[in-house]
Amino acid sequence: MDMLTGQKIAEARLTDWRKLAQGLHARYLVDDFGTGVRFVAAVGEAGDAVGHHPSVSVGTGYVDLKLVAAMRSTATTRAPSSSSSG
Repeated sequence: MDMLTGQKIAEARLTDWRKLAQGLHARYLVDDFGTGVRFVAAVGEAGDAVGHHPSVSVGTGYVDLKLVAAMRSTATTRAPSSSSSG
């Protein structure tokens, strides 16, 4: 995935989003927690449709979304299993 430039963000009219560090961030103000949860559910459905989901943080009166391109690895790391003999 290519990194979006500030110009591309502006051209896409992503007015609620800001490029910070390595990703795109947005804060949406909501009236209450229930509204925030319903908003997150809608974001989840949209993410399912395109195969990409933001990180989500819900607080009193807001929902924060963060999109960061995932680093894909070809290797899998597993924690060692512990076994005891005795």
